[in-house]
Amino acid sequence: NFGFKLNENSILSYYLRTDDHNTADRNQSHKVNITSVVGKFKLGATNSTGLRNPTLYELYGTDNFGIAGNINLRPEKSKTNELSLKYDFSESLSFNSSAFKSKIYDQIESNAAYTKHTNEINPIKQVGLDSELLFNSESQSMSIFGSFLKSRKANGRPQNRRPDLSYGGNYKKKLDSNLIGPFDISLNYRYTGKQI
Repeated sequence: NFGFKLNENSILSYYLRTDDHNTADRNQSHKVNITSVVGKFKLGATNSTGLRNPTLYELYGTDNFGIAGNINLRPEKSKTNELSLKYDFSESLSFNSSAFKSKIYDQIESNAAYTKHTNEINPIKQVGLDSELLFNSESQSMSIFGSFLKSRKANGRPQNRRPDLSYGGNYKKKLDSNLIGPFDISLNYRYTGKQI
């Protein structure tokens, strides 16, 4: 990876990765990003590709439902475009948001007869928006976040394990005890609703 400072407020970054998998062969993925700071705003634009090699279970495993592995699986690949924004209200309060659009190719799923894993022919389309309001101080931090995702298969049905809405919050407090010394307490909550 490398970065190039275009001017005092803008950076161009490029990342390249090569994976050499015993079964799925050699594949490359990349990420190109430009980030600019304008006043209290930090703006970014990213183009990236992704890769998920088949797991050992998807290649060789079987389960009690009769779904068998498939050594001819291709890796899942994706292409994503993303726009991001960060606004600093103050040193301790900020807002982050990212909007993205993706396509996933060769998604690994069980076939219609549930007998083995296969690669889907038609790509999956995803669009989403992630947002977070974050408060930070020396002794504590708190955030609330929300994610909106529309991930649909070629037949229009929702993709498994991808809820349309999730939200939650995080809280972390730094404490110092005479008995045991410094420690942190964290509370995390995430709602994902019902999904397959």
